[in-house]
Amino acid sequence: MFENYDRRTKILFSMVEITFLTAIVSQIMMQLGGGARDELMDLSDQLIVFGKAVIFENGLPPYISSAGVFAPESIVFGIGFSLVGMSIIWLSKEIWKETCNQFQEKYTTNLHLRTNNIGLISGMIGGIVLVFLAWTPMNTQLVTHLVMATIVFLGSILWTILVTVSRTILDADKQWRGYNIIRLRWTLMSVAFISLQLSIISFVLISTTVSAAFEWLLLISLNCGLLTFYTVFENPNIEEE
Repeated sequence: MFENYDRRTKILFSMVEITFLTAIVSQIMMQLGGGARDELMDLSDQLIVFGKAVIFENGLPPYISSAGVFAPESIVFGIGFSLVGMSIIWLSKEIWKETCNQFQEKYTTNLHLRTNNIGLISGMIGGIVLVFLAWTPMNTQLVTHLVMATIVFLGSILWTILVTVSRTILDADKQWRGYNIIRLRWTLMSVAFISLQLSIISFVLISTTVSAAFEWLLLISLNCGLLTFYTVFENPNIEEE
């Protein structure tokens, strides 16, 4: 039950809730906002290599980051994802620290120790960059925004993978509704990584709408993967129902 979870697990759940709430609310505000949001937007001067692909004739595409362009949704976007970024920084430290403590109780190898340490760095970098990304609009700083978004997405995927590897022994017997938690993490990160590639490919070859759909799938699978971190803080004395 939720009341049995400690403070760190509650913050983890709250972080994911804020992520989805921010993305959905700001996107709805953008879609209903009208005005300049629905007008032609030519960003080809910022990214010449993509040419017409960054000329949005029907206004802003339904990317998550499109909500960070115009106020008032950009304020919701900025505040929400800044909170998420700061939460990731804090949680990456807490996961690293808790894993280090649990290492003292079980046999571990250098691989587990190193991936845990690198995971800390990856998580903190992703969180820091997300805070800056939240206030970097794509219409005026497209290249910087794309670089930051890539760092955040790949950094988060790498963070989850490193935590998974470092906790291979610690979480070997843990399950979520009958599914092995390690296997579940690998599955979700595979979906996230493939979604990222398909988002890029469809942006160039198909349409921004299809590309945006894969970006949303990336967000969903990535955050579902992050939710599995609740096992890190799980109290072994509390049995699941």
